[in-house]
Amino acid sequence: MPGIHLYTGNRLEILADRFAELLQSNPLPPLQKETILVQSRGMARWLALETAARTSIWANIECPFPNTFIRSINGLLLPGIPDIMLFEKQFITWHLMAILPGLLPEPDFHKVRSYLASGDDLKLYQLAHEIADLFDQYTLYRPDMILAWEKGRTAQPTEEAWQATLWRHLIEHLRHNQTFSDLHRARLLEMLQEKLQDPGLDCSFLPPRVTVFGISSLPPYHLAVLSALARHIDLYFFVMNPCREYWLDIIADRDIVKISKKEAVNEDMLHLVQGNSLLASMGHLGRDFMTLLQELDPNEQEFFSDPSPTTLLAGIQQDILYLREIQDSSDQPTSNRKKIINSDRSIIFQSCHSPMREIETLHDNLLEIFNRANEEEPLEPRDILVMAPDINEYAPFIRAVFGAERTSLKIPYSISDQSIETSSQHIESFLKIISLSESRLTSVDVMSLLDSAPIRNRFSFSDQDLSILQQWITDTRICWGINAEHRKKLRLPDYRENSWRAGLDRLLLGYAMPGRDRNLFKKILPYDFMEGSNTDLLGSFLDFCENLFNLFTQLKQHHTLAEWSTLLLQAKDDFLLADEMTAVEDTILHQTLAELFELQSLTSFMTPVSINVIQSFLLAVLEERYATAAGSSGFLTGRITFCSMLPMRAIPFKAIYLLGMNDGSYPRPGRRRSFDITALEPRRGDRSRRHDDRYLFLETLLSAGKQLFISYVGQSVQDGSKRPPSVLVSELMDYIEQNYAFEIQGDSSADIIDHLTMHHKLQPFHPEYFRIPPHRNYDTLFSYSRENSDAAAAIANIAQKSGTLFSSPLPPPPEEFRQVGIDELVRFYLHPARYILRKRIGIAAIEEFRSLQTSELFEIKGLDRYVLGNDILAHISAGGDLESLYQVKKAAGQLPHGRMGKVYFSRIVTEAQTFQKTIEELASGQKLEKLEISLDVGCFTLAGHLDNVGATGLVQYRYAVIKPKDLIRGWIFHLALNHYRKSEISDSMKHTFVAGKNKTFQYLPVAEDSTLLEELLSLYWLGLCEPLHFFPQASFVFARALHSGKSEQEAMLLATSEWEGNMYTGPGEKYDLYNSLCFKNLELPEKSFADLAKKIFLPILAHQVTYKR
Repeated sequence: MPGIHLYTGNRLEILADRFAELLQSNPLPPLQKETILVQSRGMARWLALETAARTSIWANIECPFPNTFIRSINGLLLPGIPDIMLFEKQFITWHLMAILPGLLPEPDFHKVRSYLASGDDLKLYQLAHEIADLFDQYTLYRPDMILAWEKGRTAQPTEEAWQATLWRHLIEHLRHNQTFSDLHRARLLEMLQEKLQDPGLDCSFLPPRVTVFGISSLPPYHLAVLSALARHIDLYFFVMNPCREYWLDIIADRDIVKISKKEAVNEDMLHLVQGNSLLASMGHLGRDFMTLLQELDPNEQEFFSDPSPTTLLAGIQQDILYLREIQDSSDQPTSNRKKIINSDRSIIFQSCHSPMREIETLHDNLLEIFNRANEEEPLEPRDILVMAPDINEYAPFIRAVFGAERTSLKIPYSISDQSIETSSQHIESFLKIISLSESRLTSVDVMSLLDSAPIRNRFSFSDQDLSILQQWITDTRICWGINAEHRKKLRLPDYRENSWRAGLDRLLLGYAMPGRDRNLFKKILPYDFMEGSNTDLLGSFLDFCENLFNLFTQLKQHHTLAEWSTLLLQAKDDFLLADEMTAVEDTILHQTLAELFELQSLTSFMTPVSINVIQSFLLAVLEERYATAAGSSGFLTGRITFCSMLPMRAIPFKAIYLLGMNDGSYPRPGRRRSFDITALEPRRGDRSRRHDDRYLFLETLLSAGKQLFISYVGQSVQDGSKRPPSVLVSELMDYIEQNYAFEIQGDSSADIIDHLTMHHKLQPFHPEYFRIPPHRNYDTLFSYSRENSDAAAAIANIAQKSGTLFSSPLPPPPEEFRQVGIDELVRFYLHPARYILRKRIGIAAIEEFRSLQTSELFEIKGLDRYVLGNDILAHISAGGDLESLYQVKKAAGQLPHGRMGKVYFSRIVTEAQTFQKTIEELASGQKLEKLEISLDVGCFTLAGHLDNVGATGLVQYRYAVIKPKDLIRGWIFHLALNHYRKSEISDSMKHTFVAGKNKTFQYLPVAEDSTLLEELLSLYWLGLCEPLHFFPQASFVFARALHSGKSEQEAMLLATSEWEGNMYTGPGEKYDLYNSLCFKNLELPEKSFADLAKKIFLPILAHQVTYKR
C-alpha cells in the first residue's frame, strides 16, 4: 500500500541494515530502478558500499539529490515543462540586471537607489545575484508569500515592500520576453499538488518506491512534494534519531532564559525541560525535522542500539540516547559523577599553536593508533575521517606533512571538497589572467602568471627559461605598464622608460646589434647579453607578452555576454595548455565560458558589461561546478579522508578527527542579508547555518565509533597565551566536567579536562616529545618523526657540538696554489670563508636573490647611486660626452623620470668631477700606467699587475665611502709595490694613495715589506686548509680600537657589536651565508680572532696617514 514509512535509529549502520532488509524482503521488479534520495555523494558512496557488503550487490539504483528528483517528477507529471527552467536564479540574475535600473526612481526603492548610486555595474550584478538567490529561497521556503505577491498582496514590512514590486515587474518582464514565464517553484508546487490529488492518476511512469536515506533536514517544500507522492507510491524515510525518548519539546538553557525574559516569568514556572544539555543545545535542526516528519503521520519503526558505556565517548552517546544528564552537578559531590578509567582516550582535545602544528600532531596520533591496533580491533586508513570547517585552509599543510617522503611512515590519504584556488591550477591560472585587468601590469604580476604550469606549458617555458626571463626583466629595468599610452590612461605621467615596451624593444634590438652600454638606436639602448641560443626563448616570450597586452586592452572594455564568451574562449586557447590531468578542468572551463553565449540567447540581456561582472559570474559558477565534479572524488577512497564539515555528512567511522575547532571558526558565522524577509519571520524548517553546524557537530559526536579527536589553535604563536576553543567544544568540555570524573590513583577529584587535553609545544622538535619513558603514560607528549628527533638531539647537544663544519683541517692544496695572483690574494682576505668554500670545497657562488622591481626610481641611492657614480667617473676619465651618457642612462631606465632624473644626474656629475680632480692631484698630473709584477716571496710567487702606478707611487680609488676592504686591497698592493721597487733609493716612489668619497689615506713606505708579505701569504696557505677567524669589518673595528689606545676588552666589545650587527646597520658578518656554513653558533674566539686582527690590520694602521690636499 502506498504511504509514508519512517525508520529511525541512533546509528546509521542500523538504518543501513534495515534498508538492506527492505531490498531483500520487498524487491522491485527486475527492470525497475531503486530511487534513493541523498544529500551528498559521500553518503551515496557509503550506502553503496554498506549495501553491497550486506546483499552482495548494488545495481540498478540511482541516488539523485532531492532537487534533481523533484525536477524529474515535475517533468513526468506536468507535460510541457521545458528542460531548461528559465526561472532558475542563474537566468533571473540577468533579468533583474535589466529591470532594476528602471525601477530606481520609484519611492519604495530608495535603499536600492542609494546603493546603486555610483553606477558601478559590478554592484548592480552582485545585488541582482543576491536578490535572485533570495527569490529562489522564497519559492522554496515561502511559496505562499510568492503567490500572494503575484495576486497583489504584500504583508511584509514597508521597508521591504520593494521586493514584492520587483517580483511583479520581473514576472511582467518575463511575459514579454519568455514563454513559461510563471513556472517558478512556488507555481510548480501548486500545480503538482493539484495533479497528485487526482485519485485516478496513472502512476505507471512514477518510481514505485522512493527512499530518503541519511538526510537530516528537508525544507517543507520537499516534504510537501514527497507527501503528495506518497498517496500513489511507497515513501521510506531512514532518518538518524539521536534519542529514543520523546525529545521534540526540550529547550536549551539559553533559550529558557530568553523565554523567561520575554514572558517576564520565573524560569521554574515555565516548566520547560532541558533533558540532555548537548542534545538541547545542538539538536535544533533535527528536532524541527522530526517534528515535520511526525506531522506527516508516518508508519514509524524505531531501531536503537544501546552503546555499552565502557568509554567516555560511549557514555555520552548513551546519555543522549536516554535523554539524561546529572542536573545541577556543580552542587553535587564528585562521587556522583560517572567514573571512567584514567587511560580512557576515546575523546581527546589537542591545543596547538597553528594549523601546521595541528596537522603534525594529527600525523603522530594516527601513527600511534595504527601502532596500537591489533587483530581484535583492526584499524585501517579507510576507517578514519578527518574534517575541518574549511579544508582549503588545511590542504597545503596536509600535503606538506602527509605527502612528505617518509618511506616507513607514509599514510595514504585523500582530500575532498577543495576549492578551485587550492586544487585546480588550470582554472585558477585562467582566473589569474583575467584578473590582471585591474592591475598596472607590474613585472611581478606578469611573471607570476608564468609560475602556473598550464601557461608555462603553452609557451614551452622551462624552469631555466624563467630564470633567464627574470634576469632580462631585471637588467632592462622593466617595472610596470605596457607603454606610455597605458600610463596616460591611468592619469599618470606618460613616460616610456621602465615600461614593458621599453624593455622588450631593448631585448629585440639587442638581438640585432650590440649596444656596449653606449650606442643608442632611435633612443633605444640595445641589450648586450642576448645570446644566440636564446632567440627561440625571446620569440616565445614576445608571443606571450603580445597576447597578454592585446587581451589586457580588450579586458578594459565593456562587451556583451556573447562577445565575452568568444573573447575568453580565445584567451583560454591562447594561454592554457590542457593535458590528461587537467582535461576535466579544461572541459568545465570551456563549458562555462560557452554558457555566456547561451545566457545572452536565453535571457535577451544585450547590455555590455565590464570584466568585473564576468569575473564575479565565472568565479561563482566555476566554484559550484568544480565542486560538483571533484567534490566527492576524494571521499571514501580506501584512504584516510580529509574533507570539510558540510551538513549531513555524519557518516560512521571508527575514528573521527576534527581540526580547526577554534573560537569564531565553528559554528561558522552566518551571512544574513539585511533585506531577507524569512529572517524577519522565521518558520520551522528554515535553514540556518548556525543550526546546521551545531547539528553536524552532534552527529559527529554520535557517529564516532571508537575515538573522537578534537584539535584547535589554543595557544598564541606569538606569546603562547591561551585561546578558547569553539563554543561547541567548550559546551562538550563543560558537559564532560559536570558529568564525568577520572579515577586517578584513587582520587577522582582531578580535573578531567586537563587530563583529556594535550597542550602541544610550538615546535615539533621540542626535546620533550622525545623524552619518552619505557612505559609511556597516555598524556605524555610523543612524536614519530625521525627528522624532528634528530633536530631535538642536536638542540640538546648544541653545547658539545664543534663550532665549525670542518672537523679537521683539509689536506694541503697542490703546489700550484703557491703561484698566487695578487688579485687572488686580495680576494682571499676580503672573505676567507667564501674563498675556502669555493676554491677548496667547490661550492658554487651563493647569489643573493634579486627581486623584480615594480616601481621606477624616484631617487638615486644605495647601489644604484654607486653604479651610476662609477660609470660617470669612468666616462669623465675617458673624456666622454656627458650628454650622450645621460641619454644612455635614461634609455636604460636607470634614472628617475622627467626633470628629476636630469637633476640627479647633474648632481652626481658635479660630485664625480670633484673626485676626478682629487685623483689627478694624487697622480701629480702624470698619466698612470699599469705595472706587471712577478715577486718571489719566500716559497710563494706573487704575480699580476698593479693599476694606476705613477712616479710618486700607486693610486687606488673607489667612488664610494672607504671601507675595510678598500684598506686591505690598498695595503696588499702597497706591499707589492714596495717589494718591487726595493732597489729604488728614493722613498717618494713607494707611496700608495687610497681615495674615497669621504677621505683619502696615504700609505708610507714600508721597510719590512718582504716579511709582511710573506706573513700574509703564510696565512693565505693556512686559510686554504681551514677557515680563518678573520672578518674584515669586525677585525678592523677591533684593531682600530687597539690602535687608538683602548684596551683589548673594550676593543672586543666593539668588535662583537660589529660582528652581530643591529637594526640600524643590518645583520653583521656573523649572519653571512658563507660564514654560517663555516662557523656554526660562533661567538668570536677572542685569541685567534684578536691575533689575526692584529697581524693584518695593525701594520696597516701603523703605516696609514690621512692625506691632506
